[in-house]
Amino acid sequence: MDRRGPGLILLTTSLAAFQTPFNSTVLSFAVPTLGREFHASLYSLVLVPIAYPVPLPPLMILLGRLADIHGRIKVFRAGFVAMTAGSLIGAAATGLPTLIAASLVMGLRLSDTVAHLHRRS
Repeated sequence: MDRRGPGLILLTTSLAAFQTPFNSTVLSFAVPTLGREFHASLYSLVLVPIAYPVPLPPLMILLGRLADIHGRIKVFRAGFVAMTAGSLIGAAATGLPTLIAASLVMGLRLSDTVAHLHRRS
């Protein structure tokens, strides 16, 4: 058990579990606003919410194995760093390609979370 107590662990894992569906929903609902801001077609805008879960299948097994080798806490923290970086890139995006790239980076966090959820003890 971590020295900081079960409350901090519960808070951290709860936030991680909340982030995944929340970000997916926000990206989907933001499509009309993004279209107005970036003057982009619907066909281009669909890539923003679609890019979020794309890293999931190829990275889930890899991140699960990395967690076995290097420790779940380190990989989990790296996932939070990826989510923060993706969020910052998305917030600073001046064009649709940058926003799609940010969505892919945030998808790394999704892969990390799912790899931890489906890990057998």
